[in-house]
Amino acid sequence: MKAIHKNLTVSGIYCIINLKNNKRYIGSSKNIRTRLWTHRAELRHGNHANDHLQKAWYKYTEDNFDYFIIE
Repeated sequence: MKAIHKNLTVSGIYCIINLKNNKRYIGSSKNIRTRLWTHRAELRHGNHANDHLQKAWYKYTEDNFDYFIIE
């Protein structure tokens, strides 16, 4: 996953994408930067609430995920 920059302290809709199979996790937040940090920490520690995303993270590894802002 690419670096999470300070300029993401905005509210909006974001996407975490699996670059291997193009599957996407869509979310929204008042502070996208903080939310992406939380997602990454939970995935790295194996306790993300979304089982599909967690299993894909283990299977494809962190390097095969990216994120972008939708709106």
